[in-house]
Amino acid sequence: METVNQLLLDFIKAMNIWEVDAAKILKFPFSTEEEYTKAQEKARKELRIVFSTYCTEKEMKKKYGRIQSLSYGRKLPEYSLETQTITKTEKINKNKYVVYTKYSDTTSFDFRYTIIYKKASWKLDKKERFSVYKNDWVMENL
Repeated sequence: METVNQLLLDFIKAMNIWEVDAAKILKFPFSTEEEYTKAQEKARKELRIVFSTYCTEKEMKKKYGRIQSLSYGRKLPEYSLETQTITKTEKINKNKYVVYTKYSDTTSFDFRYTIIYKKASWKLDKKERFSVYKNDWVMENL
């Protein structure tokens, strides 16, 4: 259990670093379209390193995932150890855990991350947010 919690904490830390860097790399204005494209490529390359370390291949190949969209917290990082804390860890089976977190900053959200053991390592497989409107968990991009 400690291994999966640490994996999530390490991912949150790595994503925080990436978001802060991406905000600098992708800061407008750009003098040319080519300059902007190069900045996107650099940010995407750095994000692929984070995702290949912590996430399943499925998450890396998502057509509309974070790698494609390059979304990051514009004013404040979406991922931060200061704003997101682990509240519960649930063992589903020997190869699958669900880790619940509480995000508290200007707003408050409950998230759950599914972590699976695949190809001899633990990887993040999906992220969900609890929707108070739907009273259910909805998919989020990692």
